[in-house]
Amino acid sequence: GDAFYIIGKGKVKCTASKEDGTESDLITLETGDYFGEMALMLDEPRHANCIAEGDVTCLKLSKNDFLNMFGPLQALLEKQMRLRILKSVPLLSILSNDELAKVAKAMRVQMFNPGAPIIKEGESGSRFYIINDGTVKVTKKIDGKEKELAVLRENDYFG
Repeated sequence: GDAFYIIGKGKVKCTASKEDGTESDLITLETGDYFGEMALMLDEPRHANCIAEGDVTCLKLSKNDFLNMFGPLQALLEKQMRLRILKSVPLLSILSNDELAKVAKAMRVQMFNPGAPIIKEGESGSRFYIINDGTVKVTKKIDGKEKELAVLRENDYFG
């Protein structure tokens, strides 16, 4: 990402592209909301599409201006980023901002290498995972063979 946007007027729908070419709705942002911070803070390509719903006016900050102005507020922006991720998970979307803040405070980022097991069949569950980036293959042993049951993607959850 190369810019940060603040919505001055209108609504912006954020979606994620699925591998089959369809779009999955994540969240709708309104006047005063912002987007683009995740790609700037993580220095990664954008993970969502932001689409104007009707007439929209945005204020735009370049990456350099964003980092110069908001660098000291990075912890607050990371907290808001976590809240936004949680709001996009259907199971958690009914929670209030205060409740989501408690969940966000308990969250920890955990990264896994491709193919590394996250949880194993038969283990007792002690964690809840929300996929922020990448895919997770769900398998089950049937007649001694691994059978793929599903592939989970961004904003899916398990555990």
